[in-house]
Amino acid sequence: MREDSFQYTLLKPLRDRAGAGYRGLSDRLSIFATLLDRELSTGLSVDIPFERRLWLWRRGFTSRSSALYDLDEGNYRQFVSDLQHERANDIAEPWDTVVSNKLTFYLLFSSYAEHLPDCYGVVGDGELRRSSPTMPTAPWAAPSDGLNGVERHDAVRWVDRYLDRRAALVLKPVYGHGGRGVFVCRKRGEDEYAVNGESKTRAAFGRFLDELEEYLAWEFAQQADYAERLYPDSVNTLRVLTMWDYEADEPFVSAAVHRIGTADSAPVDNWSNGGLSAMVTDDDELSAGAQWLPSEGEVRWFDEHPDTGDRIEGTRIPDWSVVRDGLLEMAAEYPSLPRLGWDVVLTGEGEFVVLEVNAHTGLRTLQVHKPLLEDPRVREFYEHHDCL
Repeated sequence: MREDSFQYTLLKPLRDRAGAGYRGLSDRLSIFATLLDRELSTGLSVDIPFERRLWLWRRGFTSRSSALYDLDEGNYRQFVSDLQHERANDIAEPWDTVVSNKLTFYLLFSSYAEHLPDCYGVVGDGELRRSSPTMPTAPWAAPSDGLNGVERHDAVRWVDRYLDRRAALVLKPVYGHGGRGVFVCRKRGEDEYAVNGESKTRAAFGRFLDELEEYLAWEFAQQADYAERLYPDSVNTLRVLTMWDYEADEPFVSAAVHRIGTADSAPVDNWSNGGLSAMVTDDDELSAGAQWLPSEGEVRWFDEHPDTGDRIEGTRIPDWSVVRDGLLEMAAEYPSLPRLGWDVVLTGEGEFVVLEVNAHTGLRTLQVHKPLLEDPRVREFYEHHDCL
């Protein structure tokens, strides 16, 4: 049927409505499949009666939420449910794919270089390729070859020389989340290296680097003294959730928690791996730390760190207001990304580095402390996007 024909013009509204209906059905089925998979993978570990599961499902929650949140008929509407969270996943489309790629995230926020770790290049096929002038160059490592302005280095040689001068190098996949596939590399001697604490000979370390594909080489961010005391065997990051206030036309911080590594999660601090989550309170202090135990289907709480004994509850975040304002300035750059989860390392008094940004950030580490929809601005945000 020709697009300029009478029949096409007459039938186009019906075709569009049918297409929209199909897409809507497809989206609902996709969300249902996601929640069903989550229920099957995590719900069985939660020991609750079947009637309780039905009560949760009817209100948009999976069984895991019963262990995470103290849900009842009077308060469940204050929490962003699993169903509502999944509905919100397309809020930032198509911009969300930009920040999901750690390289494009780095380039997108390159004007805030003081708040980004140095990204040296992409590792793959045994090479480290520096493809942007915003990436710092290493004067000691001459390029092995060059093509269209792209510097190409032998990866093993480059990393070896880097570790002769710096304490550590971080290797992360271009795509990824939850701390999976992250490697912290160190040099222990002339012919000995460590990857996530595991010793490797020079030959084994070379094979490890040669096998990497689509990885980024990052500067290791040295955390501030208070975070080092909490747990020294991981970089302990803040997870800060920003949302867009459409009435004020500016972003705001809806919640912030401090993630703290443990012996279970090291060398990362991720909650899904056994790390702790402590809320940043209105007094700029940390609450008690929560640890999710998926195999037991329960949350445990710690006033002190279970491994180091260092006090968590009451620990003050230095110059938190300065860090918060700096993140809001960065968030204001891109209204097309109205909801972002920022992974931040505090490196000194009022100084911070953003490790990565997530457009589909999880809410469990936040809502285990406090329901998000208690804040009228958060509720208005989700209502604006028809997610509630």
